[in-house]
Amino acid sequence: MNTNRRRLPKRRVNRRARRSRIPRQIANIHPRELVVRLTFYKHLVLNAPSLNQVEVRFRPTNAFDVDPVIASTAMSGFNECAAIYEYYRVLHSSTRVTFTNLEANLPSSVGCCPTNVDLGTSALATALYSNPNAKKTMVGPLNGTSTKTLFHRMSTQQISGFRDARINDNFTALTTGGPVDNWYWYYFCSLPTGTYTSGVEAQINITVTVRFFSVIPPVS
Repeated sequence: MNTNRRRLPKRRVNRRARRSRIPRQIANIHPRELVVRLTFYKHLVLNAPSLNQVEVRFRPTNAFDVDPVIASTAMSGFNECAAIYEYYRVLHSSTRVTFTNLEANLPSSVGCCPTNVDLGTSALATALYSNPNAKKTMVGPLNGTSTKTLFHRMSTQQISGFRDARINDNFTALTTGGPVDNWYWYYFCSLPTGTYTSGVEAQINITVTVRFFSVIPPVS
């Protein structure tokens, strides 16, 4: 009896073809959460005739409305993410600001500073200048060394002083509004003597890292 039977070749399975099959129904699936970087730009002149110090503030933690004075100032790209997610939280922020002194004969002190409270529009630039978290410098008169650029960064956890800032609901907001707690970027200028007539030009860039979460259920 001949036991040397010829072995038949194994049938090859085209696994790649199986993986490429498309199901009949595909659900619209988004990540459970999304971490993105958003930016905000503002070009303005810090000027208050007859005064020797001026300041302006923005709230990076409120990506829905950054400018507390002017409404509807959402960061670029925020609305696209808000169409998918219900909640957001700003983890940290950085800013880059270029100051140009428009005064012909007077040097000016300039700077930027994060604060964990809203000092309003009555904040004194001299007080902000002495804040340990402030970045500051001096710019010369116009047509001299009249332009300086500052860079600063801060996290929500660091400025708030709470370890649970990443999970605290007060720093979380619906994508249709802002959080209960905010911290602020202040930009300021002051004169050692005299008063402003032309002011200081400021080109402000604010970047934030935002975590969006809780996907909005699709409308049936």
